[in-house]
This record gives sequence, structure tokens and C-alpha cells, in this order.
Amino acid sequence: MEQHFILRLIGELQNSVDIFESKFEKLNEKSINMIYKNHTYPGIIVKLPCIIESQKTLDKKQYYKICDISTLIVIYPNSNYDFDKERKILELSGLSAPLKYVKARRFRKNHNGKAQMISEIEHQVNKLIEKDKKAFKTEIVGEDKDVSDTEISDIAAELEDNFEFNETKIKKEEQIEENTEIISLKNEIEKQEKLVENAL
Repeated sequence: MEQHFILRLIGELQNSVDIFESKFEKLNEKSINMIYKNHTYPGIIVKLPCIIESQKTLDKKQYYKICDISTLIVIYPNSNYDFDKERKILELSGLSAPLKYVKARRFRKNHNGKAQMISEIEHQVNKLIEKDKKAFKTEIVGEDKDVSDTEISDIAAELEDNFEFNETKIKKEEQIEENTEIISLKNEIEKQEKLVENAL
């Protein structure tokens, strides 16, 4: 098996650097330098969100897997970049544009209102069962007069209204959380686009 990684050059380095004449110097698990014609360019090492297969072919019909790629190396033209911030963004994203922040979107917290209410109801029921087990004596106490159908329907309607109110409240809270996440992601994307424009 071979060892491969993906190399990404930022800005003017794409046209001005010959990779075959360059040397790489690994500083640690997160940082690396590229040396080309006595110039040192800083870079970062990023772990991709998922493993990518590298394949070879001789006849463009049959493909053979030669290794797994899990590392992305990004080389910058200078040290004016916030490398920690760049690394965090790249670790959450894939290689293509649709996979921007894919890790954050895939593993984001999903606040499901109904599931939360069901878990609360189960918790309360379990509490009642435990209290019932500890009781020495059980007795059913009720009023002598029979409850009319209208009273039962009123109670049911009131419970249903309370349930719908809680459900709409939870949905609004979820929408607010999603909107804040989207706004923060958009701000990060705009900052990155400005950095790319300045680099170009």
C-alpha cells in the first residue's frame, strides 16, 4: 500500500511553485513547511471528515485501490493567516463545495420536541410506578356523583390545547437555534471569501 495525501496551494502559489522541486518539512502533527527556492511557506495538516480512496487504472476500465487518503495539507503564501481558525473550518468541511461544514451539519444537535415530551412522560410514569411499589395500601378515591360527558370533553380539550401550545413553543425555539447557526456559518464563509480575494 502507498501513502498519499492531498496538497492544496493557496493563492499565487498554484502557478509560481513547482511541487517536484519543493521539499516538505513536518514540524508537528498540525503544522508543516514547504521549502521552494530558499523560500519557506507555512502550512497546516488537516484530518479529513472521512477517508477517501485513491485508485489507479491502466485501461480506464478497471480501477485498483492503492491507498486510503485521510490527510489534507494546505500551504499558504505567508503567515498572515489564522491557522487555528483555518484548521477548524477545514476539519468540518469536505473537499468539494457542497461539503462545506458537512461535519457540523451531520452531527448537529437535533431538538425533537415530541421525543423530549415522550421521555418526560416516561420519566413521570416510572416515578409513579416506583411510588406505587413502595405503598402499603392502595385505595381509589372519587366523588359520588358521576362525571358528565361534557366535563370529560372539556378536560380533554384543555389538555390538547396545552399540548399544542408546548409543541409550537418548542418548534419556535428550534427555528431560532437553526437561524443563529446559519448566520454564524454565513459570517464564517464571508470572512473566508474575503481572505481568498485578498490573497488573489
